[in-house]
Amino acid sequence: MPHKCPLRFAGLLAAIAACAALLGACQPLPVEGPLPPLDLRNQPTATPTIEPSATPTETPWPTVYITAVPTRTPEPLREEIPTVAPEARAWAEKAGLIEPAPASYDDLLAGGLAEGQVFLYADSGRALTALESLARSTEGFSAEGMVADSQDIALQLADDAASGTRGADLVLYSDPGDAWALTQQGRLWTWIPPDQAEVLAGAEQEGLLTHHWTPYLWVHNPKLSWPSPASWWELTEPAWQARVALADPRASARSLNLLVALSQEADQLEADYVARYGAPLKLSKGCPDAACEWFKRMLANQPVLLPGEAEVAQRVNSGEGDVQLGLCGLDILARVGGAPSVYPVTSLAPFIGLQERSYIAVTDRALHAQAAKLAIRWLLGDPPCQRGWATWCVAGFYTYHSEIPDPPGLPASRELLPTLINLSPSYAYEHHPEVVSWAGMLLADRPLQY
Repeated sequence: MPHKCPLRFAGLLAAIAACAALLGACQPLPVEGPLPPLDLRNQPTATPTIEPSATPTETPWPTVYITAVPTRTPEPLREEIPTVAPEARAWAEKAGLIEPAPASYDDLLAGGLAEGQVFLYADSGRALTALESLARSTEGFSAEGMVADSQDIALQLADDAASGTRGADLVLYSDPGDAWALTQQGRLWTWIPPDQAEVLAGAEQEGLLTHHWTPYLWVHNPKLSWPSPASWWELTEPAWQARVALADPRASARSLNLLVALSQEADQLEADYVARYGAPLKLSKGCPDAACEWFKRMLANQPVLLPGEAEVAQRVNSGEGDVQLGLCGLDILARVGGAPSVYPVTSLAPFIGLQERSYIAVTDRALHAQAAKLAIRWLLGDPPCQRGWATWCVAGFYTYHSEIPDPPGLPASRELLPTLINLSPSYAYEHHPEVVSWAGMLLADRPLQY
């Protein structure tokens, strides 16, 4: 049995699996307490300041736990997708997951209290902090959770299924390919609260429910003198040699997801090359598409490879050395030490970055399905920053909830979404191995030094 210890704030046990197959994943460290908004819309010449948030009062909560997770070397989940088992579908119908009946919050609360507890697998400590707030506000209800990276969550779900263990009642994580495959297999079930269906328009993607999303894009330090790039291809030119920082795809799940997304939009990337240079794109040996070719040329331009997005943001923020541009999620910027001077690049052809989604779902034959439904409703939140959404109501996190405002000081979601790649979960599942293969080939001569 894994060891459990009561904690007030959730911690992240990030399993960085550095392997030639590039299947490791790093997730952002959870943040304790609320974060102040960052004004990222404008690009001032002076460093912006942020007022420190008040130190939260420690309140012991013995009903909220975190289960320690051992680090494992992840393996790809690429089994042939089977038909949903009849007994799984029958259970889902009985649990009200296939055709949800009208239900108010009070109805969900009654069902959750009847079961009295819920267990969550999540790839962010914020989720456990939010779940704690549900336990805090609901007498007679307890919550437990396990924090691990997305790949380990997929492996844990596979282990649970193989052993017949009913571990988590619900999951919240950001691996689009595996989440899609598990819903197709009937190992995860998407449930949208009936009273939220209208305000969550757009949140469903290929059968998955998006809990939140963050832009993964280029950022820069406006205190530095820098030429504004017009194209992704421009960053492979000599003028940008050694001036770009990237999270190594062997250690960063988002960085690898970006390569998969570029592969999905390879036609756009190739068309932009032709428009810029007036000549057809010639693919190098071993490169199947423009995404691979772009990454090959980017690596040849000597970017600074770092273990994660936090290191990228810190390098750009420091203004030290030649690095002027980096790729990271806007949620990471809130954690840059000192007074951050990092701002998004919002005009770049043919797109500015990736829309990184996190999905929430009920697990197959969960022991506490009604409590899981209550937890989902709580975690989705209410306007403006009520219930579980209060934990994500900080710079960098967006929701499809039409009545919850965008994070202050950031570009509006309506401006960002048309310019971000919307990665298809089914595409991610089908093409992930191919991208891992060519990315591994291109990185083979670069030792992993962290």
